[in-house]
Amino acid sequence: ALSTLTVLRVRMEKDEEDEALCRYCFDGSDEGDLLKDICACSGGQRWVHLHCLRRWQRMVMVSQPTHPAFYEDDVRYHKCNVCAAEFNIPPPTRHELMQSFTGAEIAALISEGCVIGSHRVFSDELERQMETMHPIQRMMTGYPHWIKGVYLIVDVREDDGRISLPVRTDASLDRVRQRFQAEAERSGYDGISLEVGGKKHTILAGVGSFEEVKDGDVEGIKATLAALKAPAMLVLASETEPDCGEDSVTAVNMCRPVQLPPAATQHLDALIEKSNGAEPDLTEWMEKFEDTEQFGPFDQSKNALKLEMHMAQYRATWEVMKKYPGVRRVKVEHFIGGPCENEDIMWCVVPGGMKRGWTVVSKTEDESDESVKRATSNVSTLVSAMMLAHTRAARRDDAQGDVCGGQTVRLRNLQARADLNGEVGLALRYDSESGRWMIRLRNGEGKSVKPDNLEAMDGEGGRVFAFWGDARWSRAQLLGEIARGHWGLCRAGVGDITTSTAERWESLETSGRMAFAPVTEMTEDFMKNAHREMQVFRPNAAAAEGEDEGVQRDHSED
Repeated sequence: ALSTLTVLRVRMEKDEEDEALCRYCFDGSDEGDLLKDICACSGGQRWVHLHCLRRWQRMVMVSQPTHPAFYEDDVRYHKCNVCAAEFNIPPPTRHELMQSFTGAEIAALISEGCVIGSHRVFSDELERQMETMHPIQRMMTGYPHWIKGVYLIVDVREDDGRISLPVRTDASLDRVRQRFQAEAERSGYDGISLEVGGKKHTILAGVGSFEEVKDGDVEGIKATLAALKAPAMLVLASETEPDCGEDSVTAVNMCRPVQLPPAATQHLDALIEKSNGAEPDLTEWMEKFEDTEQFGPFDQSKNALKLEMHMAQYRATWEVMKKYPGVRRVKVEHFIGGPCENEDIMWCVVPGGMKRGWTVVSKTEDESDESVKRATSNVSTLVSAMMLAHTRAARRDDAQGDVCGGQTVRLRNLQARADLNGEVGLALRYDSESGRWMIRLRNGEGKSVKPDNLEAMDGEGGRVFAFWGDARWSRAQLLGEIARGHWGLCRAGVGDITTSTAERWESLETSGRMAFAPVTEMTEDFMKNAHREMQVFRPNAAAAEGEDEGVQRDHSED
């Protein structure tokens, strides 16, 4: 038989369960199943709803910056703030929490072939802040990269737990060594490990500048690190299993064109004309444009970059002309693609192609020394893109009309589908057997159209969009910025390619295509205020519109 003490204990535990309330919301099991003993707390503190715990962890996350470099290990995320014991329920990953703010549908749009567009309120706020900045601060800020930006996602790479760390100067290498030495004082760190984004990363042997070191040779790694000279490449491997939140997302801004002086192109053509098959003198080319009326003084970075852009285009044109003289007709448009490595051509986009309506060409690497590597890489990348553009635009059949592959076209004089007249699309490929062009319309539809029903627009001879630099996020970081209300996402279409640069952001922002995160505790205050104002404005606007329609009806009856 049970003892009296045991019976009393069972009754007390049952009474306690009947009266159990969540430590966060003070509601009982009616609001969801109650978890028990997730930490070392006793009494009424031992009960909690899982969704309340997650809400608490979300609030902790809101206080953190979205950039991985500034993450901090907040103990409240995985430890009880009462008893200080670890929760025995693993916390959700940063990616899972960010996705809880944005929703799974928006998270699924972080993929190649989608576009990220800045919210109008976000752009207005950055412009307002720039107006209050000191001129020097305004020159140094990265805000122009984000204001009215339309970023095409060109690459999403699965995280393998490795970080490549290129070090270009001896001074930078000394700072890296000092960081490793400082970390060596921590428990479990042996002078070859660093904490990055809250995770321990260790120098990997057998790769980069440690290629000759055998795996597991800690002393060999230390000796190699001490003797390294710049330029050097360190590859760090995480000891934690990677999750998709650390996937690398790369995109390019299609709204920051760089206008080169028209006279530069004219002079380039003249140099090629008089070369008679020999490569023109680059010194003569450079001296010609030490002209403040055209480029401006080259000691200013923006003017030096313009010169470098044009030099790359010149060299690439000359290289491709050896095989395809007609490549001179290819139009190259240069853009500042983003804040990362914007002294190099990182990506090119070539309109045309059957899959999406455009092709992405990535940076071409070269193994020579750093200065030669950059110049050669820029030219090689542009050569690949210009050859592709020229090949697509080449005429292969007299019956194809005035249109070439990759060119923007407008549909006209259609009889069976008159509703499509005036629609703008992209010419993908001419089919000689049917005598029709394959056209991709702005809404993504594909149409087979006769040449007589097409009006040729921009892109005759081929086009290349060359992006100097790009923007990079981790998947969780980008979700965090979307959750704050800064950005929207949607599938890219040929309309995003064919629309003029000056109208690209406005066209996307007003199209209604972009999906934005709902207003949550993650949303920034100025975004919440704008949302509240819009909620008040919409009924008033609708009422005013109804009144206007009523007045019009009254007039029509008179």
